[in-house]
Amino acid sequence: MSAPLDQNALANELRRRAERVSGRPADDLCNLATLIRTEASPYELARWLTEAAEVGRNGDGVGPDQGAQDARAALEGARVDLIERIRDGIPEREYLPGGDGWLIAGKRYLVFSPSGVGKTIGTLVVAVEVVRHGGTVAIIDVENGADEYARRLELIFEDQETAAACSERLRYYEYPALSLEWGEKDWVGALADCDLIVFDSSRHVLSALGLAEDANDDYAKFMGRMVMPLSKAGTTTIILDNTGHDGDHPRGASAKRDLNEVLFELSAPTPFDLEAEGRLVWRRTRQRFAGAIPKALEQRIGGGTYGLPVPTADGGDGDHDGQPFRPTFLMERVSRYVEFDPGCSQAKVLKNVEGRDTFIVGALRLLIDEGYIRREPKGNSHLHYGVTEYREAEDDLCPTSAQTSAQNFGVDSPRPLPTTAALPKGEGSGAEVSGPPLPKPSPASGETEVLTRRYDDGEGS
Repeated sequence: MSAPLDQNALANELRRRAERVSGRPADDLCNLATLIRTEASPYELARWLTEAAEVGRNGDGVGPDQGAQDARAALEGARVDLIERIRDGIPEREYLPGGDGWLIAGKRYLVFSPSGVGKTIGTLVVAVEVVRHGGTVAIIDVENGADEYARRLELIFEDQETAAACSERLRYYEYPALSLEWGEKDWVGALADCDLIVFDSSRHVLSALGLAEDANDDYAKFMGRMVMPLSKAGTTTIILDNTGHDGDHPRGASAKRDLNEVLFELSAPTPFDLEAEGRLVWRRTRQRFAGAIPKALEQRIGGGTYGLPVPTADGGDGDHDGQPFRPTFLMERVSRYVEFDPGCSQAKVLKNVEGRDTFIVGALRLLIDEGYIRREPKGNSHLHYGVTEYREAEDDLCPTSAQTSAQNFGVDSPRPLPTTAALPKGEGSGAEVSGPPLPKPSPASGETEVLTRRYDDGEGS
């Protein structure tokens, strides 16, 4: 025969359990304890216990169908009518300021190479360009330290205006204490005004978070907690990484290739250092956006030269056996501007010549290589002087006329510069001469499509 029910003991136990929870469940337990203490009928006691169990099953008094309704409402809130999006017009892809043609806003990039090739300095040049165009960059550095980054940055910026912009909008974080426990809103909110975030490097960031580089689940956790939220908020990320033993892919977890949207493998077919200029080739090995990003970019770097990555016509092996990319129309624009403004910096050329920055830099590079423009160092900057006029119509490698090329680019033909035009302030030793300002060609609205066809066959990977 079972022992008689001790209602007081049962009520006291329910109150003790109520102290461990809060809100509605705690109130229900306290009310039930009071009823048990005062209720004499076993039938009524059983009824109250049944009701309490039902409360627990349905989650704080919510009906059994409420969970499905909440899930349905959440899905409906995220639903997009794709046909309506097509009819209304799919928005053009947005590129980061200074990263036209290859650095897409809100996408996830992985840049890998053997140690010592030049990932950090090459990416820092890109970061400075984004800042120079008004963007904001955050660098999460858990590998090199502030002194090494400062030494590299000192080599790159050309003028005090760029230095001031970097002081304001190039946010460098040395060995920060990262945490997977931060809420998504808190992490994204801390970097809300950044256009680009660089993680240097993958292995050390994962280690700082207590994660293993060769474990897919750990890498997925890092991406889910630290990178995906930034991507959803529209921030571009670049993760720097080293290659594996085979040298042709990122080392460690295979999830690195799966969870990042664009992969670039870096190589230096022509070595570089402080005294000697070389080449850094960015070869795209994967992308999820067919035709949106060039197959290969080339960056002139070292020996006082710190150029941007620009599209190449070859496959990125550095041999240049094929016909090189030759933006002849922009070459003429750049030549005319340097003739007008002798002693100008690259930053001034980019500011005053109409067109995409990456292509303008490539045009300037070709003019220097072929002897049309002379480049002289001055402090942290380089000044440019015309040696020989370049005109597209006289280019043996480009048989089309200037007028035809201008139509291909979708802009007006270049107009001769007036000989009475005044030199920009601070440039040149003579007194200013009155005259009309330097004419600016109309925007090259069709330039992107034409140039893309030249260097990329549109193949996705």
